[in-house]
Amino acid sequence: MQIAQSAIAPMPDADEPVYANVDLTITNTGAVLPNADIVLHVYHEGELVEDFNLGSNMNMSGGETEISQRYIPADGFASGEWSFTVSIQTVDPQSGATTLVVEMPLPDTVSVP
Repeated sequence: MQIAQSAIAPMPDADEPVYANVDLTITNTGAVLPNADIVLHVYHEGELVEDFNLGSNMNMSGGETEISQRYIPADGFASGEWSFTVSIQTVDPQSGATTLVVEMPLPDTVSVP
């Protein structure tokens, strides 16, 4: 399981973003991954702002899974550097226990003047 491609684009422009388009391509070369949660961890100036759910209870079969979502910070994009990490975890339906499958910092950042 890996995040093969990612893009985070501030919209409508980089100087005054209202939201960010988040596009991911996740490649699964193994068995089906049941009950997967995909979470975008959002950081402003290195401090965690929030964990934003990109997908819940997904059954990720072999091959590629594409995710495209808008991310809007609750208090808007404040001035400074915004960075992002994505994690994929499975959730045991019986116990609710989670297992981290992959966690990866994304190369794209959003710099707000």
